[in-house]
Amino acid sequence: MKLKKVSLKQYVDMRSERTVAPLFEYSQTQMLALQKQMQDSLLKIEAKLQELEEEEEETVVEETHSDNSAIDELRDEIKKLKSRRPENQFVGGSGATGSYHAVTTDSMRFSKHSFNPGINIIGVRSGVPTTIYLPSNLEPNHIVSVKDELGVSGTHPITVLVSN
Repeated sequence: MKLKKVSLKQYVDMRSERTVAPLFEYSQTQMLALQKQMQDSLLKIEAKLQELEEEEEETVVEETHSDNSAIDELRDEIKKLKSRRPENQFVGGSGATGSYHAVTTDSMRFSKHSFNPGINIIGVRSGVPTTIYLPSNLEPNHIVSVKDELGVSGTHPITVLVSN
């Protein structure tokens, strides 16, 4: 590569004429060599990028597969535990035993004797609007939770009222 000497005045003159002379002069062979180097570098960069993208895809697939496997194992374990639980008994987080009541009609009345100390679940399995009547004289350690088991309360509301 040859450096072409240009005085400041010559450079300013060239700029004012809107003609800029190259400050470096390359032979045709040097230009072709530089062009080849640039192409080779671009190919190497593209290959490395492709390699990194493939590694990332493989990692995501492996992580997703292992996550799905773990989720499936947890679901199976929950199913096993649910199958062992008696239908009418529920053990709350504090260890207190409550009860479970399935509601399949449009209304159901409960008395204070319907519930045990602890967490009591009322599972609504009705495909129609449902009203639950709870007693007003429940003991403080009788916790009642109403659950929409069919997931239709958006269109079939569940109303909970307190009766005397």
